[in-house]
Order: sequence, then structure tokens, then C-alpha cells
Amino acid sequence: MNLNNLRGMLLEEAVLFLLRHSGYKTVHSAGDDSSLEDGHSGLEVKGRGSKHQIDAVAEYLIPQPFAHPQRLLVEAKHYSSDIGLNVIRNAVGVLKDVNEFWVPPVTSTTPIKRYHYQYAVVSGTNFTSNSQKYAFAQDIYLIPLGASSFFSDVISAINKFKNIPEVIILRLQALELKVIRKWIRCRLNFEYEYEPNISNNDIFGEFIEACHRISFCLLAVISGRFPVFLVPAEGVSIHNLESVTT
Repeated sequence: MNLNNLRGMLLEEAVLFLLRHSGYKTVHSAGDDSSLEDGHSGLEVKGRGSKHQIDAVAEYLIPQPFAHPQRLLVEAKHYSSDIGLNVIRNAVGVLKDVNEFWVPPVTSTTPIKRYHYQYAVVSGTNFTSNSQKYAFAQDIYLIPLGASSFFSDVISAINKFKNIPEVIILRLQALELKVIRKWIRCRLNFEYEYEPNISNNDIFGEFIEACHRISFCLLAVISGRFPVFLVPAEGVSIHNLESVTT
């Protein structure tokens, strides 16, 4: 495990935590779903040609007519520079492959459940102009959160992992990323039963508290075309807003 992967994982888990309050159910293990597999390093999604490790998976709970169930794949990158074309090219390849996995198992004539996959790349920085154009053309959704003032506390907490003491880095690198991921998920959901030996786990406290302060997000579409990722302003509770009718 390296710190780039750790920062990306934290950003993924922050988004998944917010999606759980926005009409999505997050998928943590394969269970009896034959389109998924619990791999050595995390959750894998099966494609027509290969399996792809995608730890951040969420299913939209509201079914739509004339469409297969929607499943969102989330990949987060937290680099020091803007996200380039290579990341989007990889997303396009994965999206194409998993959307073509619907062939029935050899032992049965009954087709497995088929999903309509969507892919979102979340970043703590911006995206280059070429990557934006390519993503739009290939139906990949980009969510740049680095410039969001409402998400700044989460980004700031993640950024602190660039300059943590070497002794803590060595301890974290000795752990599997999926172990830390599971611990983070439990803490974000106020679950405390899972308690692996994570030394200096208090270094994640600021990140967890920042996510809890946001607590809610809304994925919306402007003019039927442009997706937006909305979070409440500081001090505003979405649960206390009055209904407005026109």
C-alpha cells in the first residue's frame, strides 16, 4: 500500500458514505451475486474479458422502466496534479467490459442479472481539458471536489496524509488497504465492532468527523444533461429544511 492509494481510498469512502444517504446502496462484498467476486485485494466486478478491481460500488435503489438495474462504479484519484487522459481511458475500457458481462453461466440457461453500469471518477484536483472532453464523449462522469468549499474539510483532512511521520507511514504500509478501508467504513457508519490492529488510528479522526459534518449529498442533473454533486452548506441540516411547493 502507498499513500497515493490511501488518499484515493479515503476519497472514495467519503463519496460512498454520502451516496448511502442519497438513494444508493453500497456494495461491500460479492455475496451470491455472480457478477462480482471477492478478490485478494478487494471487490472485483466481472467483465466480458476480465475482472476489474472496483472497491467503490453502489446500486441505485429506485428502479427505472425499460432499463436494467443501475450500478455505479466510483474511482477516486487524489494526486498533486490534474487528472489526465490516461485515467479516463482506463475507465472507458472498464465500463465497456463490465456492461457486456451478461452471458448466462455454463451450467444454466437462465441469464444472470444484468446491470447498467455507470462510471464516476472523483478527484481532489481538477481534470485536464482533454480528459474532460473524452469523458463527456464516452459517458464517464467527472466529479472534481478539490475546488468545493463545502468539501474542503474532507480534502484538507486527506491532504494531511502527504506529510505524516515516517513511523506512521511504515505502520500503515504494513497493512492491507482493504483492512483500513473496512475500518473506515465501519467508523463512518458509527459501527465499532470491527477492530483490527490499526496503530495510530486516531490519525483518521479528522477525516471521519469532516465526513459526518457533511452527512448528505444530492446527485442532480441540470437541464437534463449536466450532473452535479451537491452537499449542504455549513450549518444547514437537510433534514430540517421546510418543504416548498409552487
